[in-house]
Amino acid sequence: MTTSKTHWSEYWRQGNLTSLPRGFANNYDGEFVSFWEAEFARLQAGSRVLDVCSGNGSIALLAQDYSSREHLNFQVKASDAAQTDVSALIRSRPHFREHIEAIEFIPDSRVEILQEAAASVDLVSSQFGIEYTDWRVSAANIHRMLKPGGHFAMVCHSCDSKILREMELQQAQYEQIAHIALFSAVHTDVKAPGFAADFPQKLEATLDELYQLFQKRRASQLLSTAGKKLEQIRSLALRQPDDGLREFVHFRDAINTSRGVAADLLAVNHALRGSPHWHDAFTDAGLELLDSGTIRYRTGEIAGSSYRFIKPG
Repeated sequence: MTTSKTHWSEYWRQGNLTSLPRGFANNYDGEFVSFWEAEFARLQAGSRVLDVCSGNGSIALLAQDYSSREHLNFQVKASDAAQTDVSALIRSRPHFREHIEAIEFIPDSRVEILQEAAASVDLVSSQFGIEYTDWRVSAANIHRMLKPGGHFAMVCHSCDSKILREMELQQAQYEQIAHIALFSAVHTDVKAPGFAADFPQKLEATLDELYQLFQKRRASQLLSTAGKKLEQIRSLALRQPDDGLREFVHFRDAINTSRGVAADLLAVNHALRGSPHWHDAFTDAGLELLDSGTIRYRTGEIAGSSYRFIKPG
């Protein structure tokens, strides 16, 4: 399947490193790191690593960090269909600057048509990304880019993972928030003369609606966080209506971006449920499946599925 890249571009421009910022604020850890470092350990010095559907390069950063620690001088590239923003990533994580600058980022590049040279890559990696693409076309191009004996490794969504269960709940809440009048106001309305002057009153009514939703779902972290943010914006708007309105527009746009990301994830879940053997696209393309498994959070809950392939030769 394919998805719209607009909200993903905005999501990465916000400086997010992973697609799960609440769970992995710094970068993926635990079994995720163990899986990828075992894959990197198979590579020789100077190997070429291509992380596809990379977003802001979370797995590419793991590869670069491993290469630096082990003095292996990997050549690491990170490609994504979205318009990623390396400068935003550096601003949000200056401690990663050296590793980020060592990676070649390739934005606005779908894996299906990525133009890396044939038989030039030692490892193609992907985490929570390849399942968003046209699987068969992506598989054929990955096979083309890999050297004989090269590996393709991926971690992908599992239909029974905690991620998907939580996203189903969050998506319903995003939809409820999006239908509150102030959140659904179009851009031209917000820019209309007099809108800022009435904004504190509109925001008060919005808070009332949001709290009514929260009363029905008091365990919701999303609704709780949104309420706290709107309280801060209200405090600012009472002093400086224009500044409060600008802050609200940023917050509303972030909510809409997260809503779009959640919708894509659920669409992928639906596609995977409908095609439980979707990963056969990679063996059909000529790769050999070495093994598969389950990746778990530190809590023991399922986070995703893992697959490792090799290009015979």
